[in-house]
Amino acid sequence: MFEISAWSKYLTHPTMKFNLKTTPIVIVRWKDATEPFSGWVEYKDIIKKTAAGCFSVGWLVKDDDEEMSLMADWCDDGGQEGGRVAIIPKGMVKEVKYLKYHEAKRYN
Repeated sequence: MFEISAWSKYLTHPTMKFNLKTTPIVIVRWKDATEPFSGWVEYKDIIKKTAAGCFSVGWLVKDDDEEMSLMADWCDDGGQEGGRVAIIPKGMVKEVKYLKYHEAKRYN
């Protein structure tokens, strides 16, 4: 799971532009830090809490030894702009699934 994927050579090239058809779409299951309380809390309640289980979906635009970056939105207006980027440290990643590409149609 933490190996550099075959896609990485396409993702990290500094002059490479985003390509809707070749950039993989993934769903990532990961754990995030939480701060579940404010104020004084009994020890027995503190030790019951766990980290938050999270899922993120998006285009895998970066995948290296330390982190992966997902982009959830892409503006199809001829530019190179994306949005809702999640940068997830690899130590927090529990599972990565590659989703099949689905041909997106332009609506504008």
